[in-house]
Amino acid sequence: MDTNITDKKQTLLDALLKFVKQRPRLELANYASYSDYRRELRSIGNDLTLAKHLIYIIRNKSGISDTDLNECFNNRLTYNENLTEFDYTTGQYFPVEYRPAAIRALLNSLFKYYASMDYGIEKTKQFLNKEYKISKNWLY
Repeated sequence: MDTNITDKKQTLLDALLKFVKQRPRLELANYASYSDYRRELRSIGNDLTLAKHLIYIIRNKSGISDTDLNECFNNRLTYNENLTEFDYTTGQYFPVEYRPAAIRALLNSLFKYYASMDYGIEKTKQFLNKEYKISKNWLY
């Protein structure tokens, strides 16, 4: 396992981990029933598990630099100058959007890493699904 990690990459991933670990602050009043609320909460919990898994993988890939990570963040998921805090610009409902936004950025960097090794798009999707157990729903 490649474990060469720069301070900037370490700081960026630590801040992203802190960001995804924050409580979702769901509002029960936004759901028709308690079972709908619990279903959403479970889904958000699954997003946290996947985000932490991807952060671990990327932390241990020396071929993915802080610059590579930076290219995968969009203008809705940003971080401050010190790389210590992330911010997400909400589209509809923050509690269900912030973790998937982080997951998409992490998957994008992982996808670019493997695609650059001449895996090709489909082979990269299959590899990520098989090797890292990433659902095909995330690999569009």
